[in-house]
Amino acid sequence: MLLPSSDIVISLQDNIIDVPSPVTSQIIHLTGKEVQFAVFQLNTLDLEESSSSKVKNIIWLTDKINLFENADNRLGLEILEGYNPEVFKTFAGLYLSETS
Repeated sequence: MLLPSSDIVISLQDNIIDVPSPVTSQIIHLTGKEVQFAVFQLNTLDLEESSSSKVKNIIWLTDKINLFENADNRLGLEILEGYNPEVFKTFAGLYLSETS
């Protein structure tokens, strides 16, 4: 488990709504056959829809992408057919990008 950044802790203690610097998280959800990527950027602690603040949190989310055309188990052996190289391209793009 990651501990909150010191900026967030200070903001919560001082009742500051907007965080001093964005906090970015990259998420990969893997089911075995499907992959879904997400990037979340926390910019504010103000989660009220009626807020007049122009600062908003951001999320980028892909559709589910098939890692393989066919993922099967036959007689105790994993059979993986039709690898999708787009999954690795997206993974590499996230891995190589700066989040700070």
